[in-house]
Amino acid sequence: MRAAIYTRISRDTTGEAAGVDRQLRACTELAKQLEWDVVTVFSDNDISAYNGRRRPDFERMLAAMRNAEFSALIVWHTDRLYRTLKDLVALLGVTAGIQIRTVQGGDIDLSHATGRMVATILGSVSMNESEHHAERRREANRQRAVAGQWCATGIRPFGYDATGVPHEPEASLIRQAAKDILNGRSLGSIARKWNAAGHTTVKGVAWTNLHVRRVLRNPRLAALRVHRGTIIGPGTWEAILDENTWQRVLMVLDDPTRVKAAAFTRRHLGSGVYRCGICGNPLYAQHPHGRDRSMVYVCRPSAHIARNGAALDALVEGIVVAYLTEQGVGGAKAKDDDTDLSALSAQRQALMEEKGQLGTLFGRHVIDAVALENATVELKVQIAAIDRQLAEVTRISPVAVLMTQESDENPSLVDRWAAASVSTKAKIVRELFDVVVLPAPRGVKNFDPSLIEINWH
Repeated sequence: MRAAIYTRISRDTTGEAAGVDRQLRACTELAKQLEWDVVTVFSDNDISAYNGRRRPDFERMLAAMRNAEFSALIVWHTDRLYRTLKDLVALLGVTAGIQIRTVQGGDIDLSHATGRMVATILGSVSMNESEHHAERRREANRQRAVAGQWCATGIRPFGYDATGVPHEPEASLIRQAAKDILNGRSLGSIARKWNAAGHTTVKGVAWTNLHVRRVLRNPRLAALRVHRGTIIGPGTWEAILDENTWQRVLMVLDDPTRVKAAAFTRRHLGSGVYRCGICGNPLYAQHPHGRDRSMVYVCRPSAHIARNGAALDALVEGIVVAYLTEQGVGGAKAKDDDTDLSALSAQRQALMEEKGQLGTLFGRHVIDAVALENATVELKVQIAAIDRQLAEVTRISPVAVLMTQESDENPSLVDRWAAASVSTKAKIVRELFDVVVLPAPRGVKNFDPSLIEINWH
């Protein structure tokens, strides 16, 4: 008799497929005893039959059954074949005339009502066992979380090994990245720096803005235990960043003025920064005559303005460097604020929870609509005040950073400006002044600096 073997294991912690190999040997031995000819083997390794994930070889096996490629099936146990009634229904639709034998669970005969009833009962028992196992696992996870224990399941986070011990050089990279973010550097520059040094993510891929953001936002860095997406308290492992520093980094990353595009890299200083002198809309860089021709800044909505990009950028950069050189370092020190961001964040979270409870009270008729509206408005005012305070505390002046961060490579202000990224330069321009491009009189074709209006802040 032409037979097939199906093996499956829910979790393969070693990655060696030892579990399915043992099943295969036992099923092969049973086939020899029955004198059946094994013509094909289907195997789903490290895939649960309970959680609903797709089982590729299970689906291929069903297709082979429909095509009558074999007339008997051997499995280790019925729960290796199906653990949900949904999978049993799929089997019932294609197993007509196919014998099913198991090594440990007895034979299954789906050709008559009694056999189908027994199979249904076995499936219900298996599903019940899976549900109880899931409940016990969830409770165990909850207890470990409450105790502040390290979560060892899943892929290890960047910066730690699988047991929760800081992993070098990753931990040092994270500490430096936190300093860089608080000093106004972009996520993209950190990603490029890590890539240039040969560092990769835990999965071995190159860094992007989004990857770095996810790493720095991880509460584990501050030894904070998370359960089901919520921080529930301190953990027992060593922190890479102290909680106050991590909170400050989080506030900077959550600043709504930051661009969160995964692959955004600013290429032009004035794109979205300079403004049209007629309608006030931002100007954007374009190459109207091809990429090999000059770039111009244009007013997209109405084409009011078109101005030579290189000349305009050179003018603006000259104004910035001249102004900062004349001002000197002066009082432009990056502020050292000792505000307790953890307390502010906790206060904000409490207000948000109180705001959420208002809806419950209204639904239970404890408060009426007027009281709901008044209380909501008051809470919104308090939350907005905290948001303004958090934004002010975490805001880093790019001008202060440029003027105070001397180095051997870039000792002078001019050198530091030249070495700064286009994104940093754009932030500095935004902080110092508005650039308004006025319309050129008819017949004027050359760049005229007098048609550029600088409105200082």
